[in-house]
Amino acid sequence: MKQNGDGGGRSDAHGRKTEDCLSVDELEQELSARHQREASLVAALYERDKIESELRKQLDETKRREEDMENELANMWVLVAKMRKSGPVSQTVSFEGSDVSNILEAKSRNDISLSKDKKGSETFENIPSVDTSEELKARYHKERKRCKELDDLVSRLKGDDLGGLDINALEELQSLHVEAITKICRAKCLVDVL
Repeated sequence: MKQNGDGGGRSDAHGRKTEDCLSVDELEQELSARHQREASLVAALYERDKIESELRKQLDETKRREEDMENELANMWVLVAKMRKSGPVSQTVSFEGSDVSNILEAKSRNDISLSKDKKGSETFENIPSVDTSEELKARYHKERKRCKELDDLVSRLKGDDLGGLDINALEELQSLHVEAITKICRAKCLVDVL
């Protein structure tokens, strides 16, 4: 009987070794899988940080552009004020439509220079002039009418009593602002191209 006990002890030890080997193999596989997951998480984290860095750069650039545009808009308003003080030619400036040639012609006639970034100023040359005096008069009257409409809208905007306006009037004022900013951006892009 002793022999059976010894033989049974050996098979138990052999079975235990097999179980230990299996559990070690399983643990190694689990450890390997965890290392792979950790590596993929580290790679994903690196990619996320990279994208976040790029987005921050874009945000900073956008903020800088916005500040530049606000400064340019303020400079344009100063120029408009100077042009209004200079006389009747200044009323030919129009922000209507995408036709920026009226603005450029008025600026070239008055010899006004626009600042381009921080590198200095440029004057516009070789801008085609108006062919006939009738065209000039027609444009002048059209622009004068448009200026009057804009002055009325500006005076309404400056008023504190916007509460008395209906929805349509408020939407009209809002669209006017959006349209004006869009036209200013287009004009700025045209100036940058020139």
